Amino acid sequence: RFGETLSRIERFLILKKEYKPNRMTTVLQIMGLPAPTKDPRLRALTRRLKSLGLDRVVYRRPHNWGGLISTSPSPLRTPPRLGCCTFPWYALVVYWDGTVGPCPQDFQGEMILGKVGKQALTEIWNGPAIKQLRQLLARKAYEGLKVCAVCDRPRRPQIAGVPLEYARTFLKDKLLG
Repeated sequence: RFGETLSRIERFLILKKEYKPNRMTTVLQIMGLPAPTKDPRLRALTRRLKSLGLDRVVYRRPHNWGGLISTSPSPLRTPPRLGCCTFPWYALVVYWDGTVGPCPQDFQGEMILGKVGKQALTEIWNGPAIKQLRQLLARKAYEGLKVCAVCDRPRRPQIAGVPLEYARTFLKDKLLG
């Protein structure tokens, strides 16, 4: 699978170079422990991808992907200040079968808002299901939400709902373009 994924990334970068879109930035995010920057094979791979048009590589520490995997031996603890997850205010996920969810951390598609083809995306984006979810998240009422209750995103240090470790990239991408 890695080889197949890598060849698709390379093909995408080649197409990007051919069509030269003005405002497209391509970022590869790599997660791992210890710091992947020390792996010479990974450094060679990122040099190769940059030569094909990759703009930036971002290294991240692993998180629990909406509770799907365990990243530490201890259970999730609620910090003194539980943050608000901001995904449902700026993102939707369209799964392979057209179902739409509110969260890119929900890999199993457990939080479904609607289905493309049966509803317009604008209808789903402004629909009662996502409005109710936004209200619950604004109140930080994660307990009744299966995926959110075990997700570590709102438990990480944040600035305005953006995890601290992503703040620099978020500000650079969203404010500086």
